Amino acid sequence: MAPGTILKIISLKRRANRDWFYPEQKKHSDFFRRNTHLRDGTEYVSNFINNTSDMTIPINSAIIAALLQLSSPAFKNNHFIPQKYSCQGQNISPALEIRKIPDGTKTLAVILFDPDASSGGFVHWVLWNLPPSAKIEEQTPAGSKGNNGSGEVGYTGPCPPSGTHHYQFTVYALDTKLDLPETSGKKELEAAMQGHILAQGTITGLYKKIR
Repeated sequence: MAPGTILKIISLKRRANRDWFYPEQKKHSDFFRRNTHLRDGTEYVSNFINNTSDMTIPINSAIIAALLQLSSPAFKNNHFIPQKYSCQGQNISPALEIRKIPDGTKTLAVILFDPDASSGGFVHWVLWNLPPSAKIEEQTPAGSKGNNGSGEVGYTGPCPPSGTHHYQFTVYALDTKLDLPETSGKKELEAAMQGHILAQGTITGLYKKIR
């Protein structure tokens, strides 16, 4: 297809899953820029440009990324994260296991995001330039660490003020090494990754403070 050709995504599964997006955000392109994965963790589309409800986008503006299989020895998908990894415990990052890393992957990047936090969500972890490995170790020293939502460098664990929050660990397989300052956050990392994502995957953990 020539650049500028219009690609209409007609997957029935993707159409059926629109309701899994937050209702007030699902028709806005900025939502897709912040959340490049669909919430069931099976299909991925990044860099949505057009603000259209039928998901019609220019082919040269869309990147269809492959699927990474992401898991953790610490918790199962959509299950509770152990207290050890929260602000009530050791506040260290859990191990992540990655399968189906594609050929050509030069580095991995990680974003941990809480969409349930006020003011549009909270960033708990930003990490890039990890070596492409099948496992990111617990409390990993590897990679370059960016600013979390508290303005501090590195990981900060789940710490919801009330109720149960969802914590989305997303790993990206990139075809390049990124040149970013340590003061970079989620927005800067997402901008730098554009056009370099070979695959990505998400695992979601839950956390509620133990009183």
